[in-house]
Amino acid sequence: MFDRLMSLLRPKPADPYEQFVVAFIEECKRQGRKPTSYDHQTRSFVLGDREGSRHTVFLENTFRMWCQRDVKARAQQLSRFVRSLGEGEVGIDPATLAAELMPGIRSRFLFSHALIETWIQGGPEGNDNETAWTPFCGELVACVVHDRPDSMTLVMRSDLESAKLSFDQAMAQAMAQFRAKTPAPDFVPYPRLPGLYYCSNLEDYQSSLLLMTPGTDFELPALDGDAVALVPSRNQFFVTGSRNRPALKVLLDLAETAGQQPHFCSSAPLVWRDGQWVEYAFEAGTNEAVKLRRIATMQLASDYDRQKELLDHLHNKKNKDIFVAKFMVYRKQDQQGSEFSVAALSSGSDGTLLPVTDRLTFVVVDQIINPQSGRAEEGARDIVSVSWSDAMAIAGHLLQPVPNLYPPRYRSLGFPDADMWGKLRAKAVK
Repeated sequence: MFDRLMSLLRPKPADPYEQFVVAFIEECKRQGRKPTSYDHQTRSFVLGDREGSRHTVFLENTFRMWCQRDVKARAQQLSRFVRSLGEGEVGIDPATLAAELMPGIRSRFLFSHALIETWIQGGPEGNDNETAWTPFCGELVACVVHDRPDSMTLVMRSDLESAKLSFDQAMAQAMAQFRAKTPAPDFVPYPRLPGLYYCSNLEDYQSSLLLMTPGTDFELPALDGDAVALVPSRNQFFVTGSRNRPALKVLLDLAETAGQQPHFCSSAPLVWRDGQWVEYAFEAGTNEAVKLRRIATMQLASDYDRQKELLDHLHNKKNKDIFVAKFMVYRKQDQQGSEFSVAALSSGSDGTLLPVTDRLTFVVVDQIINPQSGRAEEGARDIVSVSWSDAMAIAGHLLQPVPNLYPPRYRSLGFPDADMWGKLRAKAVK
C-alpha cells in the first residue's frame, strides 16, 4: 500500500502538498501506521490502527502549519502529528479527565458543522454529541480541551457527564491548569510597525489567552489606547492600541487573510473594555469600517456555503426533500464596499431553510407551459425584496428558528398572503 501511494505522488515532487503527503506516508511507515486509502478532494487518509479499526485523518490544517516551518521543524511536527493519532484512538478516561483539561477558544461555526457531520454519520439529531461550549464574544465560544502530550481533543458534553463534571466545574479546572502550566505571554514587536505586537509562545493554546485577565494574569505591552486584539488562528495573537491607526490598518489586513490560516479562529478584532473583550468597531463611514464589514460578510458567506454543503449531504442521505437556500452576496455597481447579502424564498416551497441575510427576497412563482417543449416550467410572477428586519416584523411568524445550527437558519412555514404582500411591497428596497 505504501509503495503504491508513493508511486502515485512522486511524479510531481515540486508540488508542496504532494511533498507533504509523501513525508506523511513515510512517517506513518516509520511509526507502524497503515494508510489504507486516500481522498484528494477532502485531503484525507483512512488509517488502520493496531486493532484493525479505521479512522479518517484530515491533513489540511497540518499541511498549512508544515508550510510555515523549516525542514527540521517540519520533521518534528509530522512525527508528533502521527504519534497523536495513536493518542486519539484511546478514549477519554472519566477518572482522569479533570486533571487533563485545558481551556480553548474556537469559532462556533466549527462546532455546528461538526455536529451536522455526526448526523451524516448516523448520530441522533440534537446536540447530545456536541462539543461542550459556552458563548464568549461574537462568533467565538469558550470550550474545554483534553490535553495530552502529542494531541488535544475537544471535550464533548457526554464526556463531562461521564466524569460527573458540570461545564463550569470543568472550565474552572481547565483555567487553573492553564495558569499553572503555560509560560508568560511573549509579545514580540511586529516588524517595521511600532505599537503592533505578536504572540505565539503559547502555541496551540494561544487563543486561550483571551480567557485570561490583562493586568492580573499577564501584562500587555505598552499600547496607545485600549487593547485591540486579533486571533486569526488558535496559534496566533496580535494586539495593538485603539488609537494606533496605522497598526489597526495592518490588523485589518491580517483579518482579511485569517481564513487561510491553519486552525482558523476569527477575523473579527476584539477590544478590552470594562473588564471584558467585546467586538471592535471602527468609526462609521470610514474606509476601515467598510473593509471590516466586507471581511465579515465574506467570512459569513464561506461559513454558510460549507453549512449548505453539509445539510444537502445530510438530506440526500436521509432522502429528505428539503431545500437549503444559498447565502448570496451582491455589490452595487461601481461602489466599493457596498456588499450586501440576500436569500430568496419562493412561493410553494414550505420547509426551505433560510440563512440570515441583509435582505430577504420573496418570489411568487407560477407554473407555465413551455410552448416549444410542452413541459411545465416555473416562472416568477412577482418579486419583492425587503430588509431582514422588515421581513421578520411583517412575516416573522412564518419563519421558525432551526436549533443547533450556526450560522443561524430559519425554516419557512408558509408564504405571505395578500395582506402581508402589500405591507412587504411598501417596505421594498432596490
